[in-house]
Parts: sequence; C-alpha cells; structure tokens
Amino acid sequence: MKSGYKPTFANNAIENYIFATKIELDKIKLKPFKDNLDRTERQGLKSLSSNKDIVIKKADKNASTVILDKQTYLNQAMKQLNDNIHYTQLSEANTLGISKTIENKINQLHLKGYVDDTTRNYLNSNKEKQTGRLYLLPKIHKMDIKLKENIGANKELLKTAEIPGRPIISLCNSPLERIGHLIDYFLKPVRPPIIAYKKQNSLKDMLTSLKLR
Repeated sequence: MKSGYKPTFANNAIENYIFATKIELDKIKLKPFKDNLDRTERQGLKSLSSNKDIVIKKADKNASTVILDKQTYLNQAMKQLNDNIHYTQLSEANTLGISKTIENKINQLHLKGYVDDTTRNYLNSNKEKQTGRLYLLPKIHKMDIKLKENIGANKELLKTAEIPGRPIISLCNSPLERIGHLIDYFLKPVRPPIIAYKKQNSLKDMLTSLKLR
C-alpha cells in the first residue's frame, strides 16, 4: 500500500532549481508519434480485436498465439465445468461471505500477534467482491498430428476440432487476491530457481555439460 509519506521541502535554492527544470522540460517539443506498423497491419489488428466470433489466447507451454472459434472455446470451457468430479455448481457466488470469513481470520491472527498492523491493513483493505474468472490456455501440443495437418488444409475444421485447454483461474480483484500476493512475497526467496535445459547434440555433450556443473 502507498504510505502517503510526502517529503518536506528542501532549501529554496534546490526547490527553485527543480521548478526551473520542470519549466525547461515542458518547453521540449516531442516528436510526433510514428506507428511501427504499416496501415494494412494496423487495420488487421483492429479487425481481429473487434471480431466477436474469435478468441485470441497464448498457447499453453508455448510462445505461440492461438486464434480459436469462440463457440469452440466456450464448448471446451463448459465441458470442463460440467465435470462433477472437479467442479461443483453453486447457486450463488457469496463473495461477501468469503470476504467476511477472511477478515475474521486475519483479525484473529492479528490479536494473537501473528500478523502486524501493516499486514492486517493490507489484507483487509481489499474491498473488491468479484469472483475468480476462468479462462483456458489452448494445449495445441496435445493435438493429434493428423488433425493439425487436416486443419492446415481446411481451416473450417477449427470450428469442430477438439482442442483441449488448461484451465486457469484469475483471482484479480477477488477476496483471495491479496492473500496470494502475501504468500508469493514470502515464497519467492525460498523457492529453488528453475533450471532450463536444452537438447544436447550427443550423449558425450550431455555428459560433459553435467560434469561442468
């Protein structure tokens, strides 16, 4: 949270220098904005962003961008949500009740001395009552190879193709958002770094790499 701290004014010479600098910066004429895309590319982006029949998502475990038929995307999402094993449909979201429960737990921890004033104020200041939002990351690496080849030859197959999606729940502006921030803050220093690997040219190169480590 912002502390609200405002530094006191320094001596007059420094304040006058800062003021004069602001005046000089304001006189600088900035160059007009120059688009880094040509007109056709810019129109293409506007057309994609305004198209309500498609969904644009980043691929799961991939740096690719995937454009899906919106109805296909929704069908995949509803198929997962209707799975009674992993999801249960509720009659109401009850975010207000969840927020009250969280606030009571935080206040109890504060009374017992486990949570200081700053942490309590930070966690209890989240007044948003929105629910989490589900979205899917297309798992194109799980698609059948023959299906990919057929889609390349016939784009209409995208409307009926079974493309699995990895469900992600965004908790932004939800009652649990700030708790997640707090946990992430303390876990970052203790979690081990993720080591990246690349394919070696030969078994000898792989063994040499391991030896160097």
